[in-house]
Amino acid sequence: MPPTITVKLENGSATIIQDPDPATLNFGDTVTIGLSGFSKNAQITEVKIYDNATVNKQDAKGSLIGTWSRSNPNSEPIGEVTIKEASNSVTLEDTDATSDEKYWYGLTVVDGSQLFNPDPELIVKKQE
Repeated sequence: MPPTITVKLENGSATIIQDPDPATLNFGDTVTIGLSGFSKNAQITEVKIYDNATVNKQDAKGSLIGTWSRSNPNSEPIGEVTIKEASNSVTLEDTDATSDEKYWYGLTVVDGSQLFNPDPELIVKKQE
């Protein structure tokens, strides 16, 4: 079953909430990243994908691999995941069945004149 991922606005701060944490995508899974606590006009406008680095035997955000944005929706950051806009949210789909991988994703949410960039979160991609 795909994970549940929501960007939650609380007390002026945005946080990515995943269930389970870290989120796991299996080949063919599609997950919608939704918004909670924002105005109805808020949108996820950008998704950044980072590779996974190991620091002191712990998973850590590595180098930027690529960026998807609403202004350039056909630009896919990596071949393993497809990102599509869906109303004010986005969907991630695991489209690569060949390997297990870990990567990090960060989001930009625009709500009126406010810009939110919650801390990136780890996601685990499983092969078929």
